[in-house]
Amino acid sequence: PPILLSLYVIYCAVIATASAMRLMPVSWQIYFIPEAIIRQLVPTVAFLTVSWASMTYFLRHRTYEFLCSRSTLILILCLVAAPATMVAQGLKYQGDGAEHSALELYGALINNILIAVFFLTGYAFLRRGAPRWFGISAIVIIAIATPFLQFKILTIAILAMLVGFPGRLITRALIAAFVLVYAVELNHIPQVMMISSDSGIRLQFIADALRSLSDTYGVGIGYGTESVRWVYHFPNLPTFAFLPNTASMTSERLLEALSTGVHNSFVQALMRTGIPGFCLLVAAFFAAFPTAVAPRGARSHACVAFAMIFLACFVNPALESPVQVVGVGFIYGYLLALRRMT
Repeated sequence: PPILLSLYVIYCAVIATASAMRLMPVSWQIYFIPEAIIRQLVPTVAFLTVSWASMTYFLRHRTYEFLCSRSTLILILCLVAAPATMVAQGLKYQGDGAEHSALELYGALINNILIAVFFLTGYAFLRRGAPRWFGISAIVIIAIATPFLQFKILTIAILAMLVGFPGRLITRALIAAFVLVYAVELNHIPQVMMISSDSGIRLQFIADALRSLSDTYGVGIGYGTESVRWVYHFPNLPTFAFLPNTASMTSERLLEALSTGVHNSFVQALMRTGIPGFCLLVAAFFAAFPTAVAPRGARSHACVAFAMIFLACFVNPALESPVQVVGVGFIYGYLLALRRMT
């Protein structure tokens, strides 16, 4: 299994045990339910499981071209069957209709889109002729149609690599830019909230997580309790009730609410497992960063894949959500296998 990721999961299990024994310090959190510990830990174990399986699969093939050899069925499942299923189930995103929501989610970094873009960029970087242009065209069309800024930024990075800019440099610059923007905007949350409530509330999540880290002296709050507040108060704005009143919630809905992430998996790890867990996760994550010795096409494709899962984890609760953790684990496992192959 991936060694660093395994160590992180083991450390999470230790923190979960300490949480069950009520040994973890507390911050502003109110509720604690022992049953929530397992629910909150399951996605982390799933990430390790999917990553290990993916790495094993890709190591057995040891070629780059196979990325596109069996992709037709996968793309149909990801780009046609999955959205059709969402519509059939009546899934709605931010109050939009089911059909419109399914179209919007083509730019969301959820499981089916992560896997589809992984193969589409394989076409773009590893194939020639019509397949290459199909991959590029599909990505550009999604970027134009989607309201999600992160996918548009990812597309710009893809196009830059396609015209010859170094993939590793672009990926490092993208990561640094997102970290810097968040660091600056954390000092201007009320102003950001006035412009975009979605961006503002995400920044407030992170600010609260950092406060929890400070209150627990870097140890973290552990598992079994909430990681976002129920109600938020911002200057010159109405009270923002993020979660419903607990009196009206079933036990299952309460467990779900306690497992709501802070929309940044790195900060989530920092909040729950403290500085040691955060360092282990970051080390495990960047152990998959593409090396400079891989062939140019495979290296550029790997850089896009790494940038994609970084964005998924940095702007969403990817490692805490079943709708993202499979796709992230699939790509992470491939990146680990690529490093071993090169």
